[in-house]
Amino acid sequence: MNLLTPSDLRPTLRDWALTVGNSVITVRIMTSVDQLQQQAVDAMTPAERIARSAQLWGWTYGVMERQVRAQHGAVSPEVIKCLVALRMYGHDPEMRRLIEEQLTRVSH
Repeated sequence: MNLLTPSDLRPTLRDWALTVGNSVITVRIMTSVDQLQQQAVDAMTPAERIARSAQLWGWTYGVMERQVRAQHGAVSPEVIKCLVALRMYGHDPEMRRLIEEQLTRVSH
């Protein structure tokens, strides 16, 4: 087995990617902050994990909502919801279709 040296790897944020033939092997490097975060999550009960996920989702939604409001100005709350949903879920073709369909029905 050959040992890897840092010159064999190329950084991609906190990951290191190594190309071997046609395959790319990714190695995740955990920083001390990552390790502390993982320890904190591991110590949570399932209910606490769900609550934390809901908090993070709410924070993410709020950030996107503010961006949409800044970009589109004064539009109805229904339009805001659709535009935020499009940003969050629009990568999926079926979700995009459903959201865009709903967007045509709501008042601007």
